[in-house]
Amino acid sequence: MRHDIDPRLIRALLDEQHLATLATHRKDGSVLLSPLWYVWEDGRFQLGVSTGDIKLRHVARDPRVTIVVAEETPPYRGIEVRGIAHVDETNFPTRMRALARRYLGPPGDEIYGDDDEGAIISIEPTATRTWDFDDDLDETNEQVQ
Repeated sequence: MRHDIDPRLIRALLDEQHLATLATHRKDGSVLLSPLWYVWEDGRFQLGVSTGDIKLRHVARDPRVTIVVAEETPPYRGIEVRGIAHVDETNFPTRMRALARRYLGPPGDEIYGDDDEGAIISIEPTATRTWDFDDDLDETNEQVQ
């Protein structure tokens, strides 16, 4: 497994439509893992969360989060970002429609109405880990041939 891989490879991964897994902390200290849509903008993950979602209470109490995006097919590139969550309720419906459109195309515009409420969670990175299995897969392919 390679670590600290070329940032361009990770940028390509983040531009694809993978789900992100967000880890937040419950009151008792245990971890809640949540799959979410995301967009990577300006060096941060941006995630949409509807009003009343438990994740908003978690990050209000403890803004330390971890998020992972990894691909399901070779070379299994991935990134883990530990960071601080910032909550922004500004223009939620418009921003959430854009996020839905990223994953669903034009039908995503129909999911969130102007009266929907929620917040965009922006994750400010404090530590990053990247990986892929490209070298391991090359060795496997050489052995098979």
